[in-house]
Amino acid sequence: MAAVTYACLTSFEDLGDPGFDLPYSDKIAHFVFYLGAGILGVFALRERFGRRIGMNRALVLLVIGLSLYGGLIEGLQAILPTGRSAEWADFLANSCGLLLAVASVKGVFHEVKSLNWPD
Repeated sequence: MAAVTYACLTSFEDLGDPGFDLPYSDKIAHFVFYLGAGILGVFALRERFGRRIGMNRALVLLVIGLSLYGGLIEGLQAILPTGRSAEWADFLANSCGLLLAVASVKGVFHEVKSLNWPD
């Protein structure tokens, strides 16, 4: 997460133009990161706490934690002179990726009996 935080607060304007234009690539990156972070986060919580907390509680903790992290990053981008800008659309893309992660994880844990994790 430290590397991600650094990347989110660093300007990459000096790297120049990549030579192609992918519309909404920034929003796609936000979505994909939070999708991956959500899925990995659930498995990390399960590994850390085992069955001491239910899946639903773990998912709530994950959504709260990653939402606060995303909000903090956007807030820091708004106030730090990094050349980055805060956008509500980024926060929305983060949330959509996170919600898809939660839905995917719930589906997988429900369907794959060997991953049984009580709600």
